[in-house]
Amino acid sequence: MPVRLVGSPLFTVGTVLFAAASTRTATFGLVATAVIGGALVVFGLGRLVPVGVVQFYVQSAAALLALLPLAVAIGVGRPGAPIR
Repeated sequence: MPVRLVGSPLFTVGTVLFAAASTRTATFGLVATAVIGGALVVFGLGRLVPVGVVQFYVQSAAALLALLPLAVAIGVGRPGAPIR
């Protein structure tokens, strides 16, 4: 229980800061950046709710919505970047 009481708020703070960082970089369009930032915040806040439905479904959907576009952007890379 102590790990959950300390870990959940720290995870939430970390995801909110990651959302702020990803919105400040503005790698995507305005709407996509807002969706990614909002999904990261929901992902972090979902950790605070100890209900199984939120933990399994809401967090999973928010993580996919937020992290999949970021992963695709990293995988595609920048145009003109050398391949190593």
